[in-house]
Amino acid sequence: MEHLDTVIAHWPFVVVAVGLALIGAGFFDRVFTREAAYIFDAKGNKKAKRPFWYGMRESLPLHPIAAGFLIGCFMASPEPGVTTRTMIICYFTGAGVAGLVLWIWIRSRKKEISMPGEGSVPPSGSAL
Repeated sequence: MEHLDTVIAHWPFVVVAVGLALIGAGFFDRVFTREAAYIFDAKGNKKAKRPFWYGMRESLPLHPIAAGFLIGCFMASPEPGVTTRTMIICYFTGAGVAGLVLWIWIRSRKKEISMPGEGSVPPSGSAL
């Protein structure tokens, strides 16, 4: 129970870290996709890069850290001991780093666990 008390005491850190991890997972899967980053030829080979989308996809691990930094620039003190602007920025940047670690963990779990119907190919000749 004491671990839960520790988490509850630092809820702003946990909320920012989990929020950034979930947003990052969604952006990785739906916005900054491989298909958006590259132009493919008819055979499916990479033909060229789309500079903006390629850059955003390749720098994706830096986004939660940068978002944590920006949150720290504009947020008020999250806890009594965090008093100066530099401490607030470091606090939320650390939450961004924790969000990145959580995002990497989420991605590793998604590879191990598939949703029903994902990755399964219906048998040939089926009525579906």
